[in-house]
This record gives sequence, structure tokens and C-alpha cells, in this order.
Amino acid sequence: MTITFKNDLEQPFWGDAVPFNSQLITGLLWKVEGSTGDTGTVEIDDVVLFKDPEGAAYSAR
Repeated sequence: MTITFKNDLEQPFWGDAVPFNSQLITGLLWKVEGSTGDTGTVEIDDVVLFKDPEGAAYSAR
């Protein structure tokens, strides 16, 4: 799976929107949401960050 910072991620709806600047990234966070009482696991492995071939954005795969 490839997720581009430019097209697939979004800022929270609250507050002022700001332009994306990859130089300001200090970490990554995964958030899992579900209904109360839901159970299960989420496993994240082998995360790779790479620059978009066109140089327009960074991506995570």
C-alpha cells in the first residue's frame, strides 16, 4: 500500500489549514477508531518513507 502525504492524508477539521512542509515532520502516528466494545489488533510493519519521483511530495509505503 502506498499513501501519499499530498493526496491521501488530511489535516484535522479544526484550526487553520496550513501548507504541507515535509521538513516539519517529526514523527508518524497511527490512530485506530471503532465502536465501543470492538476488539482486534492492528499490526504495522516495514514502513518506508520515500520521495515522490516528481519531487512533489513524500510518501509512506
